[in-house]
Amino acid sequence: MLNSVKVLSLLAMLFLSTQLVLAQAVKDGDTPAKTNASTKPAQTEIVPKGVDPVGGPLPKKVVDQLGLTPEQKTQLDGALNARRELQTANRTTRDAAYKALTDQLASDKFDPRIVIQQRQQARTAMDARTDAVQQAWLVFWDGLSQTQRNTLIQYMREQHAAHAKSRSK
Repeated sequence: MLNSVKVLSLLAMLFLSTQLVLAQAVKDGDTPAKTNASTKPAQTEIVPKGVDPVGGPLPKKVVDQLGLTPEQKTQLDGALNARRELQTANRTTRDAAYKALTDQLASDKFDPRIVIQQRQQARTAMDARTDAVQQAWLVFWDGLSQTQRNTLIQYMREQHAAHAKSRSK
């Protein structure tokens, strides 16, 4: 009886984590069938609703206000490219995790430990990629003057306030 409860609890956790992964993928505009990020237009001028301004695309208006030098523009482009590559790689990782779960569920030898281990490996890989993107954004940040940083901070404050307002509804 106790083993049955443990197995059911583990399966419930697995189901919930699967639903969270799929919900995040759908929220990001992904489905397991959509894996080609190159079909999506680059979003350097429009900030989608709910995007964190730290490490995300900047509106053209803000980029224009920053008055970037060619070197700073190169750093910004590097950070934006790193972010796009992260999104593509993470989408591929989520698709692989979905396929692995599908394969496990289709087999007669389903082992939730294998699925959990695969999820942990996927999270580790995605975390490492996120760290690399954050470093690219820090290179951009470090290349800004204090005036440019203040402009960017003001933009982030506005985005943060808008996010807080939407959360309070």
